Amino acid sequence: MRQWKFRIPLEGKTQEIPLRRYVQWAWPEASLTQVDALFERGGVEADAILVTRPDRPMAPDTTVEFQTDEPGDRTYGVPEADALLRGQGWVIVDKPAGIPGQMTEEDPTDPIRFMADVLGLDRSEVKPLWHTPAGASGPWLLAIGQESAQQLGEEILNGRLQSSWHAIIPRPPRAQGRWSTKWGEVEFAVTRTKGELAEIQLQPKWQGVEEAEEIYFRLLEMIAEAHSPVLGDTLHGGYLVPGDLRLRLGAIYGTEQFAHSWPAPRDWWPEEPVLMPVTTPTTAPGAEVADTIVALEVPARVLTRIKEGYPWVMHDPALRGMEGLRPGAMVRLVGPEGPLDLYALVDGLGPVAARKWSTAREEAQDFSAEVAIRLDEAIGRRRGFFRQMGTTDIFRLVHGEADGLPGVVIDRLGSIIRVALVGRCASAYGDLLYEHFKELEPEATILEVIAYGEGKRAPKVRVVQQGFAASTPADPVILRERGLRYLVDPRRPFDEELTCDHRENRRVASERAKKGQRWLVACADGGSFAVALAKEGVATTHLHPSRDRIDKTDNNFELNGLSETLTEHVEGDLATYLEREIRRFDGIVVDVRAMGSVAQPGSFETLIDKCLDALEPGGWLLFSRRHPGRGESTLERVEKWLEQTQRSVALVEEAPPSQDFPRLEGFTEGDPFQGVWIRLAT
Repeated sequence: MRQWKFRIPLEGKTQEIPLRRYVQWAWPEASLTQVDALFERGGVEADAILVTRPDRPMAPDTTVEFQTDEPGDRTYGVPEADALLRGQGWVIVDKPAGIPGQMTEEDPTDPIRFMADVLGLDRSEVKPLWHTPAGASGPWLLAIGQESAQQLGEEILNGRLQSSWHAIIPRPPRAQGRWSTKWGEVEFAVTRTKGELAEIQLQPKWQGVEEAEEIYFRLLEMIAEAHSPVLGDTLHGGYLVPGDLRLRLGAIYGTEQFAHSWPAPRDWWPEEPVLMPVTTPTTAPGAEVADTIVALEVPARVLTRIKEGYPWVMHDPALRGMEGLRPGAMVRLVGPEGPLDLYALVDGLGPVAARKWSTAREEAQDFSAEVAIRLDEAIGRRRGFFRQMGTTDIFRLVHGEADGLPGVVIDRLGSIIRVALVGRCASAYGDLLYEHFKELEPEATILEVIAYGEGKRAPKVRVVQQGFAASTPADPVILRERGLRYLVDPRRPFDEELTCDHRENRRVASERAKKGQRWLVACADGGSFAVALAKEGVATTHLHPSRDRIDKTDNNFELNGLSETLTEHVEGDLATYLEREIRRFDGIVVDVRAMGSVAQPGSFETLIDKCLDALEPGGWLLFSRRHPGRGESTLERVEKWLEQTQRSVALVEEAPPSQDFPRLEGFTEGDPFQGVWIRLAT
């Protein structure tokens, strides 16, 4: 398995080169078809996020990684190569970048063999003394015959045949010195600087290298280990610049045959700056980082949780600096001991005063660019869901603070992209999100749903972009989950019609239930669990809070061609039903909304106790709580309670939300629910 790792350079005033081009440079042996296939199968990551848009430029210093075990299938013509020097049993050629730096012995069409033909050498006898990446160029020592190859290799490793090399790297802290590495020592001296880059001359002394063919790759590793990777080094995270890998042989000497040097070519230096320039601060420590970022004084009792990772600045009488700030304004938090590297967006009214944005000054200053980066990263994390849209076309694209975009949740509903503003701070970048999606999917319908501060009133809906496939946002749409069809109103939250955060638990329930069983379902949606279970031949008794939900469930049964005899409807709450019902069930699914909609007041442990009493031996209980609050998790409380009551259970495990609903440690307000699976002992 071959692996690549490199960084995106600063291209100039703007970043314009698409990522696909960089991957082509990094893997020059590959055909364009192979590069496209690599992206299609989700094989390229940028800062550990799967890339979904290879035609977009990347931010400077982005780390790109990919790997593959397939060889490049690019077709080569006859390579151009000049002989720089010839001797008895060897020749030094000017290797062009792009051709492989290692010969494939069994391949008669290997480009190095064609190079030998051009130079008038016996192609069966030619052997490179050291292997190089395909992107390397410059003087290259080729042996002619096995005996010559062995002799030259020994002379290189024992130091009789010495070499000096030229490289371009980020400017080192010292102009000259010696690096000690596991492969030997390297003496270096800076010969030229330009901006933040330096050209260095290197003289390696090998130690622990077993074969001369390793020396080029070992030298790359030595430089990366000692300071910073060479420009173009795609093995160790070097900046990938247009042109050749910036490490080449400068001189070879030490024996009677060798006493030669070669200058670097005229295009040796990159045209663009590559690294961000280092600037000297002009303001005193602690001063505001930008005119648009103002100070917000926060008391220690509020800061304690923020420093631990909690993303909300809660309103407090001791807050200072909120006056006159509009929602979405960027603020820098100032504690009792002075300014902190904590930046937040003002949320305004309500219990949340501001929502954390970043701990990095640059991410606060370059707000628009950071929004685009975070949105791309969030979408990249859902790449697997895009591949499954033939069977599941309803999922979450952005889950607020957990995806680094506070105050907003974005859902994919078939051809509709629904942007729900759940915090007032999202007004600062709503338009940025819409422009991004317009460019990404010009044919999609984009809906804006303002869901903050509305109480029980219906959220406000606005059509940002009318797509070609959808009619109007007032029309329900048919969406699919694991091949099953559901009628969904795009103006309403998921949990009112199809609890998508429970997608994985529906799959697990469908696998654990057996045909012919009967399960009790207490979920206030459109019958998503009942439909999934009915598909497996499982009958359900479905508790509903209202007649409206019963009608929705019947519609979804009809959409999927399922017999309505597989479910019976009961309107009411769970606790009352369990008190009067004497029937036992093979499984029970409970989705408690703030302990009010389907259960009478009381601890949820008491409700679980009633559910377990209503189960057959070996039966399953899925129990989830929404808005659980801080403190012990639902799983911890259930395990403690089961131990205290000495219930005989075979299994207790967490039932987390689906993967498109990520969780932020310590921020239970961002969790759609906390759930547990419990199985009674047989």
